[in-house]
Amino acid sequence: MKILFVSNVFPPHVRGGYEIGCLELARQYQLNGHSVVVASSEVPPSLRTYPSPTDIDVRYVFLPVKYYDAAYNKQFEQNSVYIYERTMAFGGYLESNCIALQRLLELEDPDLIWIFNPLGLGPVGVLDTCVSSGKKILIHLMDDIDGVVSDYTKVFNFQNKWSLLKQEIVAISCSKKIFLANNKIGKFNRNETIYNWVDFTKSRHEKDTTDFKVESKKSIFKRFRVVYFGQINAKKGVMFIYELSKRIAASSLKSQILIEIYGSGDLAEWLRNELDKDKEVNEVLKFKGFLEKARLFKRLEEADLALFPLSKDEPFGYAPVEAVMKGIPIMLTKEVGCSELFTDEEVIFIQDRSDIDELYEKLVWCLENQKRLASMIFNAQETVRENCDLSTVTIPKLNEIISSLKPTDGYGFEHILSTCELCRYPLPNLEKRYRLWNPRYRLADLIFDSIYNIPFFGFFLEKQEEKLVRYYKAMHRKS
Repeated sequence: MKILFVSNVFPPHVRGGYEIGCLELARQYQLNGHSVVVASSEVPPSLRTYPSPTDIDVRYVFLPVKYYDAAYNKQFEQNSVYIYERTMAFGGYLESNCIALQRLLELEDPDLIWIFNPLGLGPVGVLDTCVSSGKKILIHLMDDIDGVVSDYTKVFNFQNKWSLLKQEIVAISCSKKIFLANNKIGKFNRNETIYNWVDFTKSRHEKDTTDFKVESKKSIFKRFRVVYFGQINAKKGVMFIYELSKRIAASSLKSQILIEIYGSGDLAEWLRNELDKDKEVNEVLKFKGFLEKARLFKRLEEADLALFPLSKDEPFGYAPVEAVMKGIPIMLTKEVGCSELFTDEEVIFIQDRSDIDELYEKLVWCLENQKRLASMIFNAQETVRENCDLSTVTIPKLNEIISSLKPTDGYGFEHILSTCELCRYPLPNLEKRYRLWNPRYRLADLIFDSIYNIPFFGFFLEKQEEKLVRYYKAMHRKS
């Protein structure tokens, strides 16, 4: 079977677990004898944060997803063309991406299209192009895609289109939380929950070939050693770990607890600066930066606890499950996706990650109850093995779904092209709603907005405006 994976970003551009998950499944299915091609976006040099895969056929055919570059966003945040493109990228059609995907489908003729994250590629256009191809389609949901699309499709009235496209596609959700989140705009033809995976076979047999030396716990780690690894950003709760470290530094336990943070991200520079300024906190909290996975796991072998004060809207959370796989007890926010796997007998749950008193008290409990932690991690590992083992659980479930897929009916690609033409820049409606004009027109914007917000009458005006735009473009094509 030939499989075409479609992902908005792919190594060397890595933002989190989504694209790493796509890479792992592509590799696994290739090892299982299938032909695999990955379609993704070009990677700007500033976003290359991960080794490029050399064992997978990756086609970087889509426009760069530059909207995740904070500096780029800030520079162009007031530019009307950029705002139009970003709105299309997250809630509409990007014509060049639709054409690139169509050409790749014609060239490779895959048996299965496996969509991972379409955000930033023009998600409505990606799904429309795939459904028009008459292929078997599967979408892997590891994020609240509907939530983002819902926010952006309102500008172009694509919500009904998105809902209709979903009816043609079978979905896999990485957690029950994500299953429910992606029912905002219609429902998929079928939606199954399969938790994200870890490769127990690889963890047992993989040898570390690096020259990274890990110091003995007896010689250096005399304190209770707490680790966090993952993205260094606000959603992952890094600032709360910093505040917790300040609390520990001011307590009698500062010589008994050591916290280490591994990773990279938006708040990495902020964290370094704060630690440079506060030497007392620096005695408790160490920022180690980014390490490749093999070296990271080697470094984590002597950890006593892994701390993950993640945001409650975290879709799943690979890092906590990986920590459990490596035998590290975890403290985890209660309502994240992967928390569905565990009970109070397996992990220490955080109710409110912003409550530093709660974090401190639970950390002290862990320090004083290390034998209890040992029994908890044993139970947690059994749970992960039963639900997340790649070879014995995940792949068989995925294969069962794939075997039941049916091709879509398909239709002409000209339909997608005509939709793209209709939505080309500039759109008066977009400028009206998002104030993309020069500041001199702000008073006019307010007046127009107040008129369009009048119940029923405003809706009538919008419809008349759309008809005028369609008529103008039709007459322009004839001429």
